[in-house]
Amino acid sequence: MKQTIISLLMLLSIVWGSTACGTAHASGGGTQPPGFTPSSHVDNQSNGIFRIGAEALMPSGFYKTDLAFALPPNQTIVKFQTTASWNAPCQGDVLAILEIDGVKYDPIILKTLNGAQNVMVSYDQPIPTGSGSAILHAEANPVCAGPYAGEYSSFEMQGMIQVQ
Repeated sequence: MKQTIISLLMLLSIVWGSTACGTAHASGGGTQPPGFTPSSHVDNQSNGIFRIGAEALMPSGFYKTDLAFALPPNQTIVKFQTTASWNAPCQGDVLAILEIDGVKYDPIILKTLNGAQNVMVSYDQPIPTGSGSAILHAEANPVCAGPYAGEYSSFEMQGMIQVQ
């Protein structure tokens, strides 16, 4: 039953993730400030399955942002599975890391000259949740100049964390 739930969540994540990647202008009225968007989240869906739905807008130049969330304390992450998308109108790369109680795990690195890069990753290493303090960390270094000056790049993760 859990495998069916995990498979369904991953399928939905891939569908949701494929429709939300894009760039936004850094200037102008009503635009989103850089960093993880307000709708970004990691939520407990059911029985230890946490859904990741996170998008971060990254300005040109080095930028980093964190999305803090809580996991059940004194348990173990048995699966971290996600799609990751990096959409940059210019040359750049992004690094995403899952951090639990200050310890960094499971890096994801995407690079582009311009355009989009997508990857699906799955980690099965057991990770203790400790106190349950967790962070999804992203840092990027898009270099946008000329006609792309002022454009944001977009990093997105859609996936799940399974805790037992």
